[in-house]
Amino acid sequence: MQNWGDILRSQWSHYLTWGGRTVAHTLAQFVLWQGKWLFDVLNSFAFVLLLLLMYWHSLGGIVTRRLRPSRVLFLFLCVWAFVPALPTVLFWVMGACNYLWTLDILLLFLLPYVRHFFRRGTGGSAWWQAALMLPFGVIAGWTNENTVCWCIVGIALYAWQCHEQGRLSRWQVTGLFGLCMGYAVLILAPGNQVRLAAELQMGLTTGWYRLYGAMVNYGVWLIFSLLLLFFLFQAWERRCYFGTSGEADRRLPLVRGFFLIFAGSAGIMLLSPDFPQRSLFPSSIFLIIAATAMLELIRRSGRNRQELSLRRFLTGVATVYLCLTLSATGYGYAQLNVVHRQNEQTVMEAMASPDAKQVIEVAPVEVPRQLYLLSGMHVVATHLTPDEENWVNRSYAKRLGVYRIRTFCGKNVLE
Repeated sequence: MQNWGDILRSQWSHYLTWGGRTVAHTLAQFVLWQGKWLFDVLNSFAFVLLLLLMYWHSLGGIVTRRLRPSRVLFLFLCVWAFVPALPTVLFWVMGACNYLWTLDILLLFLLPYVRHFFRRGTGGSAWWQAALMLPFGVIAGWTNENTVCWCIVGIALYAWQCHEQGRLSRWQVTGLFGLCMGYAVLILAPGNQVRLAAELQMGLTTGWYRLYGAMVNYGVWLIFSLLLLFFLFQAWERRCYFGTSGEADRRLPLVRGFFLIFAGSAGIMLLSPDFPQRSLFPSSIFLIIAATAMLELIRRSGRNRQELSLRRFLTGVATVYLCLTLSATGYGYAQLNVVHRQNEQTVMEAMASPDAKQVIEVAPVEVPRQLYLLSGMHVVATHLTPDEENWVNRSYAKRLGVYRIRTFCGKNVLE
């Protein structure tokens, strides 16, 4: 990429031949064009912004700089423990731009709706608010297929409720219209059909058959852990606050709304021909917001002793889990770094050879399953294969500027 023209031409081709995620891939190509330093800065900001948006949503859309450190820590621990394929979402350029950055955009868009619901906003609004929400909605709707559709359903139902109560604002309508427009552009991309045909030719299946293959690793554990987290707070709420009004009446619909977005966006993936674990990132974040909003309900309902006991218990379990997995993760990536440096040295020595057409062999790298589990599924490696014509091998060779590269048939160096 040399300029914005190259990015626009590339995205037009991508839209026609592969998929409609133009917003995410434009961001990715921009940071790849500018360099890794810009991605590192923006990605760090995006993760901090994600935690803040989760915090603000759990408060009912209230944007504040006065943060409770224990609540922010709780959010971080939930993201660390329950988000699938976290390294590919946080550290991989395409993963971050497709999921982390676009979810920030979507949560920013939803923030005024949550605030309006929680504060029982009126129907008045300035013209500039309505004008601003239209393009903002288009961008937000042009982000993620399995999440935006449920946000549209939720906003549409809330807008109808506001209409019945006579407090529908113009910005709510223009925002919803923009969200629908962006989602239509995303879904109706000609490249989606081209990609589907190509993936079906590769032998990918759909529905329940694909569910087993994609989730058997740790997806089932993830879903049930998140459900357990939610229903723990739901059961606690029913036991302590059933029949109360005020805080419960305002906050429980918010909790249930985020939970339904989680359930819908995760469940609709059953219809997808491909099910990478990172695709559960947005739905997992919505469920963590629901759980955090439930914690806020417990705190504000006057049950301080119960809330304190529950928080201490969860903090203790989370601390042990974090120490164990973080130690294993640090060890795993330190070992991977040593191996990759050795492989880079091998490549440099081979490049000095006069034979430019040689196939360079490097050591195979695969994370042992024990280390993978001990790290909380955080240590991952995109490994090369013994086939130098494999697309991963060819891409890696192109990045290094060599003819071909492959792994030799030998013992995994991390075993």
